Amino acid sequence: MSSSSPPPPERNIQRSKRKASNSPSPILQEDTIKRVKTRDPSLIGDEYDGKRTISLSLLTPPPSSSNSRSSSALSSTSTISIPVEMDSPHTYECMGLTPEAAQLIYNDGKKIRDGIMEDYGEDFDSEFLECSLEAYLVKRVTEVCDEVLAAGDGDNWIEAMTAAGIKKELQDTIMDEEFEAIRGTQSLQGWLKEIFGNYFRTFEHMNESVLDWEEEYSSRLRLRGGAGEEDIAPPPPGHRALFKSIEFKQAQGIFCDNEIDLVGLVSASTPMDFSPYGGLYFTDTPWVAEVYANFAKRTCPPADIRTVEIHVPEDHFKRLKVWELEFNDIFKEIVWHSRRGKIIPKHLQEIQSDFRILHGPCTTRHSKNYAKMKDWNEITERHLLTRMTTDEYGAPQQEVAMQYMWRGQTAVSELSRDCKDKTRLWKPLKGWSLVGEPDKDVSVREKNVLEG
Repeated sequence: MSSSSPPPPERNIQRSKRKASNSPSPILQEDTIKRVKTRDPSLIGDEYDGKRTISLSLLTPPPSSSNSRSSSALSSTSTISIPVEMDSPHTYECMGLTPEAAQLIYNDGKKIRDGIMEDYGEDFDSEFLECSLEAYLVKRVTEVCDEVLAAGDGDNWIEAMTAAGIKKELQDTIMDEEFEAIRGTQSLQGWLKEIFGNYFRTFEHMNESVLDWEEEYSSRLRLRGGAGEEDIAPPPPGHRALFKSIEFKQAQGIFCDNEIDLVGLVSASTPMDFSPYGGLYFTDTPWVAEVYANFAKRTCPPADIRTVEIHVPEDHFKRLKVWELEFNDIFKEIVWHSRRGKIIPKHLQEIQSDFRILHGPCTTRHSKNYAKMKDWNEITERHLLTRMTTDEYGAPQQEVAMQYMWRGQTAVSELSRDCKDKTRLWKPLKGWSLVGEPDKDVSVREKNVLEG
């Protein structure tokens, strides 16, 4: 680091910035802003109307391990608006709400949160309540979407998002043709909850991400750049390689105390293919993980996306037993009930009770499409998530995306134990760059990027 660099800042151990508080909750500390501006003033803008601009290059990992990029090169990249304070209506606006909707929802939630603080004090843990900064936003937006979708044909996502106060820019990204296939793998409400969660995690840890550039231990990271999907090395013999794309902080959370903990990746309370209330899903097809990564990045540009790769020993599948689902009536019946938010019939529950893992095709289409079906026989192959590829002779062929789902926390805990020292972390949007030491991964690791 340059000898003229200011001394490293103290890292403040703060309460969660998502909680109601009368204390300031800045996204970026003043000390951090000053440090960046001494390197390149254009990387972070001045405060204006509760927001400031920041270069995406401060939040996006480099394509390789090279440290040759200069700050002047970085400053020419795109910028985004971020809120100055987490606890403000501008947070909602920067997440994709119109200014009017952001202000209205924030004001309504703040009245409730202020009342709780007045009654119980700031030490009361209100983050888990429906009135918390994040939960109240999700509640208000999804309630409107529920009503509009129920009144329409279920495909009227644009109408629902407009009524909920979602900006056109975010609407256009969600409805982009590039994501037409995966868009239907869960409900609009599920996607919005996921997008808002990515924003909150990114904003809450943004100051830390910028400061990580200043840390000496950042030099430990090694990246293998320039790989493609076809270059991903196969798993060791006797293992299956599975993938899942998630936000950086979620990925960081699975590495703890020399253990692997995958419980935090469970999709809770969201009707999906094999369960009406979530489960732990992984895919064995890297292209599916890459499309999910692109969708997560496009809908939340400041987020740093990772793909988790686990190598699951065959013994794990033998012990927990896998229900292999083909595209038949049983598969259709499970999907039809699960996507409609209903528990599967008793005769299928009895079969499922012998298995703690389900393996079968991924489906698409909006959940409301399934709700409109009279029975599962209306599910056809057009509801499957597929892509066109070529065989070894160059002839076109259709590839069906596949997925695994672990049922219950006990099964997920066993998977976590069996994947210890068998988990890899990728940066899928940078040519599938492999993170050499996942437990030491930080959001943006280019040590010299701010040095003059």
